[in-house]
Amino acid sequence: MGSFQQRLLNRVAEDGILKSYPERELLGGGVTLKEEWLKWLSYENEETIKRYNNLINLKVSDITEEDLKFLNSYKERQEILQLYKIYITNDFISKEDYLKVFNYLEKNPINKIALEKLTKEELKYVKEQIAKLNTEAEMSVRKILKQDYETLSMVDSYLFRLIYLYDMRKSEQKLSEIDIAVIAGFNGDSRGRKPYSPPLSM
Repeated sequence: MGSFQQRLLNRVAEDGILKSYPERELLGGGVTLKEEWLKWLSYENEETIKRYNNLINLKVSDITEEDLKFLNSYKERQEILQLYKIYITNDFISKEDYLKVFNYLEKNPINKIALEKLTKEELKYVKEQIAKLNTEAEMSVRKILKQDYETLSMVDSYLFRLIYLYDMRKSEQKLSEIDIAVIAGFNGDSRGRKPYSPPLSM
């Protein structure tokens, strides 16, 4: 994080009030960034929970360095989750905790969290579903977008996000092609033809 951004964050945090993400649609279907973050921060897969429960019942002398690293990481995620719940309600929070949440979210984007928390089998399923986009089977994959986001499984929630990103990229690609066509139309060799004008609707 740059020094200017850090100074700005320090200044904003001086009030002790966390400014949460705006309540706006992000992933389509009315899903906001707050909802998505809360869902992923709240989720731990069964294997992780089982390992944590086993470790906390061990003697300190039986815990390895790797186990300790795992426990610290797990506890940090739980702490961030609790702070984030305060973060999105705009309740009072200390400057230290404000920056702790912000820095965690910045270093751990949702895509990274999803890749860490989903199993290999789940990620394989997502990959197979994404491969169906732009094929005849695309509509069967897109049915997920019409479901209630809150009730979606975590693997389908990740698929939901990737479809959104896919559509965004697709949209940006179209815009890029139009820009190139406009430039080509205005920069010679039109030989009397009217410059290209993009359609009013896509």
